[in-house]
Amino acid sequence: MPQQTFTAFSSTEANLKDLIRHIDAERFRKEHVPVCSFLSKNCLGACCSLPVAVTQEEAEVLSRLVKDRADVFRKMGKNIRGAVIRIDSRNKRRRLAKRKRSFRELNKIIYNLINKKNELGPLDFRFFSRFTRTCVFAMHDGSCSLQLLAKREGLHKWYYKPFNCWKYPLSIDKGRLTLPEKISSMHFPCSKDKNTPAYQGLQEELSFLGKIVNRDILKEIWFS
Repeated sequence: MPQQTFTAFSSTEANLKDLIRHIDAERFRKEHVPVCSFLSKNCLGACCSLPVAVTQEEAEVLSRLVKDRADVFRKMGKNIRGAVIRIDSRNKRRRLAKRKRSFRELNKIIYNLINKKNELGPLDFRFFSRFTRTCVFAMHDGSCSLQLLAKREGLHKWYYKPFNCWKYPLSIDKGRLTLPEKISSMHFPCSKDKNTPAYQGLQEELSFLGKIVNRDILKEIWFS
């Protein structure tokens, strides 16, 4: 009987089960994280400007997907041209390709960031420049075409989404599921609250990851 999978990336799922041996429970209880607030309408997927590394399986599945579902993507208003994966020349890693943001998109993001400058600290050109390009799968309103496709097909919203997209800022370091040493607000410019305990703010991500690795991660965090 085939093993149940929760995403389009069965091999990547299987590898995760072997990678996560321990959970940094205390860190998840004590650390606080910004919480994504896409509903602000000013977000426009600002975090989708971050580089996203993908596995070979994810690269292959997504490359096939844009060909097999080209008509569906177009009906959703997303005409994807060219390769969706690129190789980083510095470290040879596979990454999601990016496109240039339109002036209208970038202008809205900058306007939103300027209005939040008291929360983010001093802003300079280098800060704004990180948002000039965005993921090739990002819609112009900031939503994710991969999530929209999954919804159309009655699947979990993250079914087609690379792991490094939806699990951010969760990280796996030497067999331990943990958080980065420093979570910059620059990566969460649309956050609604920066004082939420990590296990609460990342509850959806931790729950979904738990299903994949067949562990009740939230329970382990609460009671360890």
